[in-house]
Amino acid sequence: MEKAKTQSIRSMTGFGSAECTSLGWHFVIDIRSVNGRFLDFSLRCPDEVRQLEPWLREQITTVVQRGKVEMRIHLRRQSNVSGSIQLNENAIEQVLALIAEIKRKTPELAAISPLELLRFPGITLDTDHIEQEPLHETIRSLLPKAIESLEESREGEGSRLASFLRERVLAIRDHCNELEKQIPTWSLGLEKRLKERLTSIGFGHEARNREEAGDQTTNTTGEA
Repeated sequence: MEKAKTQSIRSMTGFGSAECTSLGWHFVIDIRSVNGRFLDFSLRCPDEVRQLEPWLREQITTVVQRGKVEMRIHLRRQSNVSGSIQLNENAIEQVLALIAEIKRKTPELAAISPLELLRFPGITLDTDHIEQEPLHETIRSLLPKAIESLEESREGEGSRLASFLRERVLAIRDHCNELEKQIPTWSLGLEKRLKERLTSIGFGHEARNREEAGDQTTNTTGEA
């Protein structure tokens, strides 16, 4: 005979995490879930990842239908990789055009040095950033691992909860069995107390008087 399969219990409380290194960056996805009546999904992430929020929510709903779920996505530049600085050609042309216009109006103005030019906002571009498409692709490939980690955590918590409940059920069953053994003794004790109570209020005497009166009536009828 084939044994019945036991369905695993998943707790609503769990934590999952996954991380990887790619494109010179370290990626970490943390997912935390707690009990809740409805699904409440929140995302904390860099602005570059915010466009993925609808997709991230959709992936979470495939495994979590209710509860509060918080996802955090961290990006950190690898310590052995440094960004570089590039010139913003368009910004430089605009600034130089403005300087030329100022020089035309005020010829006595001293010439501006390259160092002063670099201080203008937008002149330089910090390349310590990541292109969105490779970034999104890395997040998409990493998320299933974080979800799998979350599910393992929920199943582990559910298994511990199931064991706790089984222990409590067995303890209650044993207690009920002990109580059942005491039922005959309790019944006799209750019957005795009821009789004593009835006797104390005279119910027992009246009952005996009625029985005696009934016996006398029967005897009189028989003699007649």
